[in-house]
Amino acid sequence: MDKIENAINTQLSAAQVLECNVVRSPLARGVGGQFNHQEWLIDLNERTLCSPLINSAEASALAETVFHEAKHGEQFFKIARLLAGQGESAEAINARTGINLRAATEAMASPITSGTPEAERPQAFFDSIFDAHRDKRDAIYMRLDYWESRITQVNELWHIAASPEEKAQLLLDLQEAKNERRLAETDYKSLPEEVEAWLAGSNVGKIYLGRT
Repeated sequence: MDKIENAINTQLSAAQVLECNVVRSPLARGVGGQFNHQEWLIDLNERTLCSPLINSAEASALAETVFHEAKHGEQFFKIARLLAGQGESAEAINARTGINLRAATEAMASPITSGTPEAERPQAFFDSIFDAHRDKRDAIYMRLDYWESRITQVNELWHIAASPEEKAQLLLDLQEAKNERRLAETDYKSLPEEVEAWLAGSNVGKIYLGRT
């Protein structure tokens, strides 16, 4: 864990972003990690970290997750800097966004001026997560959750189905759910904050596997 945290904080420091802690958390299966902007830390799935041995592909996936979530930390810090540039206090930024007060306070030292090229990406992140496009973003996450639950439900029903006809219909239902889940995931990865974070994680994963 110390090596992971040091690697992340080296990147954050280079980007002039407040360092964060990394903790083991009982996240849902399939969720590698998440950035907690309220506590200013990265949660990593304890299932992965507790494995006695991981292969190179799993290690690459862990590296992708770590740097993906670190990029989200950088994004939240830039949002705080953007709001600081609009004249908001650290307390106001914290109240409006939930961004950790210590991070918001540090962001006050390097405000971003609205309308400048530097503000373009932070503004897009802010609009997506907190403002103009928040409802659209929330709807995408709801679709992801719904179709993931539907896939689980249909799989469970298929195992207890009594007739071939029932199983055949459930297979069709499963295909529909997987297709809808795939569409929702595409929309999720098209969110401005996710485009940047997935690219950051993917680049690290490729470096780890020597595919650059």
